[in-house]
Amino acid sequence: MLSEKLVEVLAAVEVLHLPTTVELRRAYRHVGTALDYMRAHFSDIDTMVEVADACGISTRTLESAFRLVLGTRPYAVLTAFRLEEARRLLSRPDSAPTVTEAAIACGFSHLGRFAAAYRARFGEAPSTTRSRRGAVRHGPKDTARTFFQGAAEFG
Repeated sequence: MLSEKLVEVLAAVEVLHLPTTVELRRAYRHVGTALDYMRAHFSDIDTMVEVADACGISTRTLESAFRLVLGTRPYAVLTAFRLEEARRLLSRPDSAPTVTEAAIACGFSHLGRFAAAYRARFGEAPSTTRSRRGAVRHGPKDTARTFFQGAAEFG
């Protein structure tokens, strides 16, 4: 086809760089190592330099590998890990932390940015998730008991 020919021509004159199999394998390995590190240390990571150092590569190589393999930046993936953990903490039926405590525990230092990112990701404020957690804990049995206690007073 014409599009395939165009890609061949652009690659031949080095206008378009197509990754080789070796480059792809290397990129997948770098991304896998970085993901493992991010999962284990998501709340402690301050910069992508730390992640790159843990992988034994430069930040530029890390960025390139993420773009090639996942089509996104490493910081976006780190933020997603942090948000997922914050949601898990806020949803716990037992002693869930406050929104501030969850944000800080997950590595967010700016609470406004945390709340905006949380809302963009999950479609609700972190406080809504936390308050719904309370509603789940006081489920139908508690509601029925409250109703019958109130009815007994009238009667």
